[in-house]
Formats: sequence, C-alpha cells, structure tokens
Amino acid sequence: MIAFEKIDGSNIRVKWTAKKGFCLFGSRTQLIDETHPHLGGVIKVFNKISEPLHEYFSKEYKRSTKVDEVIVFGEYYGPNSFAGLHYDPVEEMMFSAFDVMLIYKSRGSFLLPQDFIKYISPLVPTPKVVYEGNLTDQFVLDVRNNQLEVELNE
Repeated sequence: MIAFEKIDGSNIRVKWTAKKGFCLFGSRTQLIDETHPHLGGVIKVFNKISEPLHEYFSKEYKRSTKVDEVIVFGEYYGPNSFAGLHYDPVEEMMFSAFDVMLIYKSRGSFLLPQDFIKYISPLVPTPKVVYEGNLTDQFVLDVRNNQLEVELNE
C-alpha cells in the first residue's frame, strides 16, 4: 500500500478531454466557475499549473486509446484553510492533485498509486508519500498517534 499526506482543504475535480482540454471544474457536490464565492479561485490556481498535465494527457490519451476523458482530483487549500473554508487571497492558495481517473465509454478506472507517483507527481504538486508497505494494525496505530517518520498535519 502507498499512503499519502492528507491535505485539509476543499476536494476539487477537473475534467479534461482531448478536444476541450481542462473544461469543467467541480466540488464533490456541484459544478463551479470563477464566480463561485468560495471556490472560484481554484480555476486560476489550477490553470497556472495545468500545462504539463495537458501535454501529458494529450500525448498519452489520444482519441485512439478509447479514453473519453480524464478527471483530476485534488485539494484546493491555503495556509489558513480549515474544514473547507479558505481565508487566504487567491495568490496564496494552492492545488495539489491526489488522484486521476480515466473514463472509457461508460466506466472509469483510477491510475494505480505507483503510476500516479511515476507519471503525475513530476508534473504538478501532489501530496507527499508518508508510507509504503503492508497495511498493518501497527500502521493504523502509528497514524492515529501521529508516530510515522513524517509528522502528519491532519
């Protein structure tokens, strides 16, 4: 198993297609645009880091591969974000990708964590890996007691 750092912010999804590029933004429950009062800034923040992802997706997931779209999942956060509330100006906010789903016709498939680390982490900010190994009771206790080799923020 591979465990990643948990970042406290707002869960955001971004849709990419070969034809339109990154074209649709949403939270867990709603679509968002630049006018959204709390989450609209994520579009500007994401667009600043999106070019390497767009180039990679364009190369890897051409129409001939049968991938209809790609969904990037990430966390939108800032230095003072807490429980989905953001108090910082957009210039101080960040986006960290934590998962990628490939959509084929009518089904989706997530990238394996190893592939996410290999192909996505070099391109955009991603959470740091805090553990690689077997899922054990000791690992669960270490997380609960914040006793991993790296300090957990949440």
